[in-house]
Amino acid sequence: MNKIDERIEKLKGKKGLSIDEIEEILGSKKYLSIDEMAYILEEPKHTLRFWEEKYNLKIKRSKKNETEKSENKEKRPPRKYVAKDIVDLINIKFLRRTQKLTTHGVKNKLPKGKKVDNERSITEILQKLRQELVDLQRKMNYHPTFTKSVVIE
Repeated sequence: MNKIDERIEKLKGKKGLSIDEIEEILGSKKYLSIDEMAYILEEPKHTLRFWEEKYNLKIKRSKKNETEKSENKEKRPPRKYVAKDIVDLINIKFLRRTQKLTTHGVKNKLPKGKKVDNERSITEILQKLRQELVDLQRKMNYHPTFTKSVVIE
């Protein structure tokens, strides 16, 4: 197994990776092919293409002169999955396979017309929510009608 294959193997089955963590694992490799993405996500290639279309993902493609053209038909340039795309597809897979959401349910969870939020923005939302809960806890503890205090860790 060569270095790139080892890197791809490290990504297989991972959840909750940030863009920075994925870029660190990939190292000098800037993007992955659809075959590599299908292997990492353990999903067929047609599923990845379906998700790209249904969830309005903007997957970059190689320039036309980089691809070989078949004698029978002209091929479209291959997809290039960068770290952001990997995070998006891992999140979509989680929503579809683990949370058992329908295509419509996943669309409702995604920002309108945009890709899935990366891990940093989810963390920021959770931190803001935690701060609001801590503030609410302080108000409850100082209110004379509440006798029990609630601890939020």
